[in-house]
Amino acid sequence: MPKLTQFIALLVVFMLKPVLASANSQQAIEAVDPEKYRWLYELIIPEQDRTVQADKAFKSFNVHLKDTYENYPTPISLSRNNFNLKNSIQGKITYVEFFPKKYNYDVIYSTDSSKVTIRVKVNFINPTGQDLENFKKKFAEAEEIWNSHQIPLDFKYHFQFQVVNSVKEAHFSVLVLEDTRGPYDTSWNRNWKSTSIAHELGHMMGLGDEYETISSESYCLPQSLMCESNSASPMYHHYYFILRRLMK
Repeated sequence: MPKLTQFIALLVVFMLKPVLASANSQQAIEAVDPEKYRWLYELIIPEQDRTVQADKAFKSFNVHLKDTYENYPTPISLSRNNFNLKNSIQGKITYVEFFPKKYNYDVIYSTDSSKVTIRVKVNFINPTGQDLENFKKKFAEAEEIWNSHQIPLDFKYHFQFQVVNSVKEAHFSVLVLEDTRGPYDTSWNRNWKSTSIAHELGHMMGLGDEYETISSESYCLPQSLMCESNSASPMYHHYYFILRRLMK
């Protein structure tokens, strides 16, 4: 992002912050001291990353603590024996440092709770030409990205991303544009790659941006999908922060 654009963006955010903070006072996300959860960081971030690039690793971890859902079980507690059996998960993450923005996804359990499907449904506003078919193809590729890097647990889980025609049926309804950076719940670029789509769907499942959102500086783990959306992959901590919401 050019320096002038960065300055203007920062100025706008600074000017709007008091107004937006007041408007969102009823849905504010409480500040969390990330040091309180260093024990969790040491369990879900690879030791090599914590050793070689400690600052970036901690940044990739602590952004996901800025969430209205405050239950952080030990990783070993991610078990079918601890399911809360909620079929809909909703909450808010902190976007661009202080915007509360929603996440929303379905949870579908098999009869014996041995398998879980995490489902996000997206409606596209004003698509043209092959937009819908292209997004369906990219959604299938995003599913592959999320389903091929899973952490082993005592239950099977599957990510399912659907393009839907009904606004009422959708978790999110977004405008299709030729050129946009989002945000994820408002507008999508029709030319995004499947890895970028997988990144945006990560937001819809309650994951934050690990990079510096306004400056776009990638001071985070470069192999992390929520840090680098062009070629990276989901990591252990991403699955943890999504699946923890299924636990009691």
